[in-house]
Amino acid sequence: MSTLICFFHKLTEAQKKKLLGKLRVEKISYLPQDLQKIWSNIPPEMPYVGEFILPIKKWLKKNVQAGDYILVQGDYGATYQIVKCDFANNCIPIYATSERKTIEKTDNGQITLVRLFKHVRFRVYEKKDFCR
Repeated sequence: MSTLICFFHKLTEAQKKKLLGKLRVEKISYLPQDLQKIWSNIPPEMPYVGEFILPIKKWLKKNVQAGDYILVQGDYGATYQIVKCDFANNCIPIYATSERKTIEKTDNGQITLVRLFKHVRFRVYEKKDFCR
């Protein structure tokens, strides 16, 4: 059994059930609040993010064990950095996939778009290089 560390919003009950069942995760935890604040507020004008998220990388190195799952989504560059860090720590980086539907409603000449997201599965980031 392993731990899952979540890098984004609180998980739904359906997502928790999938993690606890299919992936055999024993415990679900989140980044400490100070690190979540860093993760959630990466400045878009910053040319590189590696140094900015260094506290998160250091925390991971101290707090994960081989075989732990890391659910990471967010800023693309920061996600890339964390996934590389996860592989270096022999962890399993994953992300959530969802089905998206858009419903268009017309009322009194105005159009309202409603976006629905339904969780489908968790997918493992692939380490294997397919760019040959």
